[in-house]
Amino acid sequence: MRSWALYNVQYPYGTSLEYDFVTIDTYASLADAERDISAIFAKAHPSAPLADIGSRTEAARSLVRGEVRSRIDSAP
Repeated sequence: MRSWALYNVQYPYGTSLEYDFVTIDTYASLADAERDISAIFAKAHPSAPLADIGSRTEAARSLVRGEVRSRIDSAP
């Protein structure tokens, strides 16, 4: 993972407000995003099983929508 960011919806507009926060994970490639992280997680957090952290995360929020996007082009 290259980065993780949390954004709040600053100026919502439209007919409905589906969510108030957005998280964005960025990766160098789709292969990196699909890589199994269990071994790395176990090294970094030996006393916290990945499944437990995943369960706690799911309980703490409501996922409105998930998307995978890939960059086609960009400019500096």
